Amino acid sequence: MLNPEYRLLSNTDYQAVKDLFLYHIFPEYGKKNKRGREGAFDRMLLMRRVDFEYSVGAFVNDKIIGFILMGVDSFEGKITACASGTGILTTYRRKGFASQMLQFLVTQFKLKHINQALVTAQPRYQDGNKGSAARIYENIGYTYNRLLVSYKVPSNGLKPPHTSVSNYRIHQTKQPNWSLYNSWQNTSTSWERAKEAILINTPYETFLEVQIYQQTVGFLVGDLRYGKITQINASPDHDRASILSALIYYFHQHSRLKRLRMFKIDTQEIHLIQVLEQLGFVKVNELEELKLSF
Repeated sequence: MLNPEYRLLSNTDYQAVKDLFLYHIFPEYGKKNKRGREGAFDRMLLMRRVDFEYSVGAFVNDKIIGFILMGVDSFEGKITACASGTGILTTYRRKGFASQMLQFLVTQFKLKHINQALVTAQPRYQDGNKGSAARIYENIGYTYNRLLVSYKVPSNGLKPPHTSVSNYRIHQTKQPNWSLYNSWQNTSTSWERAKEAILINTPYETFLEVQIYQQTVGFLVGDLRYGKITQINASPDHDRASILSALIYYFHQHSRLKRLRMFKIDTQEIHLIQVLEQLGFVKVNELEELKLSF
């Protein structure tokens, strides 16, 4: 078997990557998506902010047999590359080619002035998960950064809140006050829930604010079509639990899907996690975020 040649992708590789992704590596991807499979693929590239010029392909006889796609954007004030999809043809798996692609990519990041690189994956040392993809990144030099958890409302629905807030008004706004929202944030959101991702999805995002005596004290951003909460927070100077609960209940009332969900929450967001669990949300998975700084 010939060893692959590695090179950065370009926009001219789009069709080859799409065909490999949809028809050879992930044949079930997008089958239920209303956009169709190819539309779902394009939407994935957009939402994950994939840039082919920062992504790598593995080629044998000029035919692509694998890839690592990278999203690139500003995150935490730094130019960041985030792993956004890896695939290798079955014949070429378990031969170290994914690791070699990543090694090649890391050398290119240094030349392209990337400040940091991220990946989220199943926990490396979880029982029955010895083959975690995170191990590949760890071996290249990525280090553990934080644990991200996802929550979802179970089939029996929301529980009533333990506390309530009085004299408040929830309204929809078309002018989100990001500077105010960010001032309440103790930890950075995950890559997928960052402001930059929200702006891409703005036509579908609903922005809610809570006001008490005309002062904004909380906000929620979410997609009412799918019951997906993207960001939510409240002022630390007020009853956070009550404000967060009120926002979630309001969103639930107006959401098309009632089994609300919120993905990739930093476990340091203790107030939010406590509220979610009090309202009956259940944890559906845990992911580790690993980081490589340059």
